[in-house]
Amino acid sequence: MKIYVDILESIRKEGGKARFTKILYSANLSYHRLQKYLTQLEEKGLLTKLKDAESDIT
Repeated sequence: MKIYVDILESIRKEGGKARFTKILYSANLSYHRLQKYLTQLEEKGLLTKLKDAESDIT
């Protein structure tokens, strides 16, 4: 549960949008683990992955 909170908190601290790398370092996760958690959060409707050039996540 704490990992989900860390991810969402890092996005909140960036004003609701954060780049993948920023979340990766802030939550202290590996690339593959972060991908897994972001997918789970997106499936639960808690975040949206934007498909733009900046790779932001809200």
